[in-house]
Amino acid sequence: MEMFLKALRVVLSGEIWIDHRHLKYLLRNTGSLTASGSIKGLSRQDKNIVQMVAQGLKNKEIADQLCLSEHTIKAHISHIFKKLNIKRRTQLVSLYLESGLDVRQEEKR
Repeated sequence: MEMFLKALRVVLSGEIWIDHRHLKYLLRNTGSLTASGSIKGLSRQDKNIVQMVAQGLKNKEIADQLCLSEHTIKAHISHIFKKLNIKRRTQLVSLYLESGLDVRQEEKR
């Protein structure tokens, strides 16, 4: 009932109310998300970088941990953004959290 009242207030104020499932559908079909809405198709290295981004590490910190240059990390992240059709780290973290991805488990396979 509480959610219904919230939706009703939003609609009455002239805004649009849409549930999460339908919003994802719209974003996928307009090209704002990948077809799968997932990061599971990325390489192991890319997944590792995504996990570090999700942990809040800066490019320099990721570079130091992976013994790579900061420029290389920027290039990796830019490539990941293009692959996933996203533009922000926050979008990347959101996809990471939705995927339930754990790089440590992936490496055991």
